[in-house]
Amino acid sequence: YNLANAYFKLGQSNNTTSRPFASGELGKAILNYPRAITYNPAMADARYNLELAVDYTNDTESIPQSFITTLWHGLRNMTTSNGWAVTSLVMLAMTLILVMMYLLSANIILRKVGFFAAIVVAICFVIVSALAISSRRALINDNRAVVVCNDTTPVHASPDSASKIVRQPSQGVTIRISRSHGEWTEIIFADGEMGWIRESMIEKI
Repeated sequence: YNLANAYFKLGQSNNTTSRPFASGELGKAILNYPRAITYNPAMADARYNLELAVDYTNDTESIPQSFITTLWHGLRNMTTSNGWAVTSLVMLAMTLILVMMYLLSANIILRKVGFFAAIVVAICFVIVSALAISSRRALINDNRAVVVCNDTTPVHASPDSASKIVRQPSQGVTIRISRSHGEWTEIIFADGEMGWIRESMIEKI
């Protein structure tokens, strides 16, 4: 997080040229903010600063997601996969305690409380476990990368510098990696458009 802030401030105060971020500082800042968020998803300052930094790029709008997907991702990103795993274990322990209270208590009121509370906590356990698994899979399958050129760089229709240029993203644009071919990497933009970029022009988050 501090490294990202340092790059961003350095780029804004770049006195070697009239253009800010002339040495690629914006791309490096946008590269490091998500790394900080991955380490600590609850870091609101990093998310806010990332949004400010992205405004300096020519990034495109992402494909709209459904309300349920957005809600699920929001919940998943509230903490790390390890955090969700610990929470699920706590929920499991609470469920077992409530089941034991239902089975062993002689008081009818406590038995009813234990029964219904066990059902509620068990449902929460299932949801939290699903969030832990989803968070872990998202971390393992994270194929995001950031364009790290000094200004803009061409993206071609095929892995050939002589092929048609389909887009020229600026430094800091976040893309997803599809596959590699030699020194070229096929990437996917937020709006779904695909193209080929030189591998040296991107860095994985």
